[in-house]
Amino acid sequence: MKFTIERDRYESEADAVAAFTADGCNTLTVDFAAQTNGDHWHDFASRTCIVAGRLFLTDSDSGEEYELGPGTVIVAPPRVVHREVTDGYRAVIALDVDVSTLSQPILKAPADLHA
Repeated sequence: MKFTIERDRYESEADAVAAFTADGCNTLTVDFAAQTNGDHWHDFASRTCIVAGRLFLTDSDSGEEYELGPGTVIVAPPRVVHREVTDGYRAVIALDVDVSTLSQPILKAPADLHA
């Protein structure tokens, strides 16, 4: 399964938080610093709404690239290998699990995907 991108989904951070909360998700708002990270994956599903800044996301398997700005939601299934580049962005993240239960590290190496 691949990423689903929903452009212009929410007009504000408050709209995203309200919608994600109404869906019964655990939400957190995070300010991500400028970074370039290599291929990695997560063992959880998420919905992420970019509320400020830009994120460049690449699906490592397909090579598909996305430029994501404010109001865009990324629906990410678990176990999709990808990489990201940003000058910094703010996002509301919705999870269907409690953040305290997430396994570490959050960014998992591709070599560990089938372990």
